[in-house]
Amino acid sequence: MSTWGPHLYQSDAELLTLDAISLAASPLFPDPSALCSPLLPSHLTLRAPIDPVAVVRQLESGVLNRLLHRYQHAGDELALILLGTVAMELG
Repeated sequence: MSTWGPHLYQSDAELLTLDAISLAASPLFPDPSALCSPLLPSHLTLRAPIDPVAVVRQLESGVLNRLLHRYQHAGDELALILLGTVAMELG
């Protein structure tokens, strides 16, 4: 059974989509370890990066545009929305 909450990033679908986005982003980063979260050491995540400044720098280097383009052409609206919210939260 899936779980959900009333806030952002509290449903299984959102968390799985964010994990998929993080995995898609990790090969595009020179240092994927910057994405690792101390809360989820076995996962790469954009939700709680160890070094948010490094992640923002990499996203601004073209990674964000490539990911947005990928999900736009795939028609994945949830991934587009979540990627946009993560990017805004990171700065």
